[in-house]
Amino acid sequence: MPKSTFYNLPIEKQKKVIKAGKKEFSKWNINKASINRIIKNAKISKGSFYQYFVDKDEFYWYIVELVIKDNITLYDQLLEDNDGDIFLVEEIQLKELFKLFANESYQGLIRNVFLYSASKIKQNLYHHDELNFNVMYQIFLSRTNNHYNITSEEDFNAFFDMLRTLSHACIIGVVSNAYSENYALELYNKQINLIKRGLEN
Repeated sequence: MPKSTFYNLPIEKQKKVIKAGKKEFSKWNINKASINRIIKNAKISKGSFYQYFVDKDEFYWYIVELVIKDNITLYDQLLEDNDGDIFLVEEIQLKELFKLFANESYQGLIRNVFLYSASKIKQNLYHHDELNFNVMYQIFLSRTNNHYNITSEEDFNAFFDMLRTLSHACIIGVVSNAYSENYALELYNKQINLIKRGLEN
């Protein structure tokens, strides 16, 4: 997260820095992105950048998180709205990400984050303080009446990781142009149906 000095900036100056980050990370992956280009586009000094952010990595994940949060519905809310159907919730978020990827403003950024930073997505985007697994588990239990053979929060976390791995594989397939969006959704649903059959009591 940015330092307090960033949040103390006038909103318009914050927006310039954010815009410069979105532009840079849409064109370049995290390894090739340049702080020099960012500060040039944001019209700030390198010293100012480091007063706002620890390093390029922190700034990168701040920008990615902003884009994701602005365009993807909160997981807990989706669970509540869809009777705890985590399979459906994953599909909804998958479709939201595909829609985001179809937006030319974010296409490069989404491609870069999933192709070059996929191993860090969970660590950097799905924080336990924001994605409350205990709350998710309780919603899941109460809405599904324990229809599936998931008997502990530990089981639920492993189950969630498995679903997230499947959906991420579909996203990577689409952003790398290996899959069409329709094929990715069909593949996801086939895999989910196999998992459902294995979990049903």
